[in-house]
Amino acid sequence: MQAFDNFSDVPALAAGRAPTGEVDAACRSVIKARGQGPNFLLRTGYQVGIDWVLRGSVSLMPGGRDALVQGMTFHVRPLLQVRDRFSVGCSETVVVTETGVRLLSTGKRELIRC
Repeated sequence: MQAFDNFSDVPALAAGRAPTGEVDAACRSVIKARGQGPNFLLRTGYQVGIDWVLRGSVSLMPGGRDALVQGMTFHVRPLLQVRDRFSVGCSETVVVTETGVRLLSTGKRELIRC
């Protein structure tokens, strides 16, 4: 499985480009193109930080109509679930910018096998 190294596969994830539902659809299209669409069961992500407390929940989910605004922060966490077998996902906290997102996490992004 390829990770979202820089979110270039999801260009809708930028201020003013698309509502939250279209961002979710863009993420789902990347996963679907890699043959994993049926295993992506949950939302793509959700807003975090102080603005979340003041404004209320904004989710990157099917049908979402909220606009992305520069400075919003999201926990982006596509999770694939193969029922009764396993789940696997990646998780990034990002800040929305005019041109895309800035990653807030600095950890290694390599696959660790247990």
